[in-house]
Amino acid sequence: NFVYDNYRINYSNNYFYNETLIWIDNPIYELNNNFTQISKPISINPTTIPFKKKIIIGYDVSNCKNCGFYKYDSTKKIWKYLSTSYQKDILNTKLSNGGTIAILEEKNEPKISNLSPMIGSKYKQKDLTNIKFNIIDEESGINKEQIKIILDGNKLYYDYIHYRNLTQVKLDSLLAPGIHTLEISVLDNVNNIKTIKGEFTIIE
Repeated sequence: NFVYDNYRINYSNNYFYNETLIWIDNPIYELNNNFTQISKPISINPTTIPFKKKIIIGYDVSNCKNCGFYKYDSTKKIWKYLSTSYQKDILNTKLSNGGTIAILEEKNEPKISNLSPMIGSKYKQKDLTNIKFNIIDEESGINKEQIKIILDGNKLYYDYIHYRNLTQVKLDSLLAPGIHTLEISVLDNVNNIKTIKGEFTIIE
């Protein structure tokens, strides 16, 4: 275990296939306006040798609600979110190989599109058999466990199809004619939330 600029790096001999030298240096990287840099990026080397077991990286940070670990893709010049756990003021992630990492903050809401039924719209009873919409979050990704769909005050169970960015609910029965309320909330992996709430009408 060792500490470097608030990073805590935890590993032991059986984390590698062979005797391996691990070192840290300062990387070359780019950062777009979607992110705020919280930590100084570091490059964990070697970057071309996979680890036998994932090494654990921690970082001490406070009051950073929308933060997470990200890894830099130098070919595409983009930062990719790494699964991050939160324990009080410490963020943790796991690495299966080396590379450039940093703690970044972003506050962009997930995007919801192609919602059916649309808020404020009218539908014939026989035409509305499901609720569906597309969701995307380009920075940290969608937290698929934290999608909420509430119809007329009742929470619904949903299917999330990752490769299509699609969430859908098949309705058990036709909705009764009249006004219905719908609330949808989507959370990304660093706690940004997007909510849509309103009414739609079923006609016979």
